[in-house]
Amino acid sequence: MGHVPDQNLNQNPDSGRHRVDGDFEYYESIEESTPGGAAAGAATAGTATASGDSNGPIPLRGLAMVLIFIAILLVGWAFYSMFSGSGDDAAAGNETVVVEEEQAPAPQDPAPGAEAPGNDEAPLPDENDTNNADNDAPAEAPEPAGPAPADRGSTNVLVLNNSTSPGWADETGGDLGQQGWANVNGGNLARDNTGITAPTVFFDPGNDAQRVAAEEIARDNGWVTQPRNDVLNDQPMDSVIVVVAGER
Repeated sequence: MGHVPDQNLNQNPDSGRHRVDGDFEYYESIEESTPGGAAAGAATAGTATASGDSNGPIPLRGLAMVLIFIAILLVGWAFYSMFSGSGDDAAAGNETVVVEEEQAPAPQDPAPGAEAPGNDEAPLPDENDTNNADNDAPAEAPEPAGPAPADRGSTNVLVLNNSTSPGWADETGGDLGQQGWANVNGGNLARDNTGITAPTVFFDPGNDAQRVAAEEIARDNGWVTQPRNDVLNDQPMDSVIVVVAGER
């Protein structure tokens, strides 16, 4: 009789080879055919599953938890950035409002012909304008020099009495001598209707020296002056003539 190979030995996965996926079916058939085999098989399968989970890739549940944690961090950062940016914008807006309120409005130019409000005082003159005005002003002409005073020592004075008061001419000549007039002579004007009613000093209109002397005599004594007329044609032309007339 020939040798018949043991079927169990040939199917036993422990006979000198590595286990493959079909080996688990073999053990399950053994465990179902023997008492207590189911429990042992379950234990063996659990051990194999646990061993496979520990040595295999990361479980999907752990990966999902990592992704959820990262998503929570991203959402939190987004909220923080949003609220932080809004606070900065609000603060910047408040600062802008404060700056705009502090800035005073620029003054507006008044309309042509309108007076500027609040500027009632006249502007102070500029020093340069004052100097220019002084330079532009016409130079004042020098006042003409007055005539030289009369030479009382050399001027001839003739006093004539044309009144009813005798000796008036002599008295007047004495008064003029005391005033500095050195060449004084006296006489009478024996003519009526001369038209002379008060003491008057006559001078030659063409002689400036006589005019100055006549003005000084009239000023010192309160008399009047008058150019010579026809009444005195017969009197010397080189003398200032004083005619006393009227009431003393």
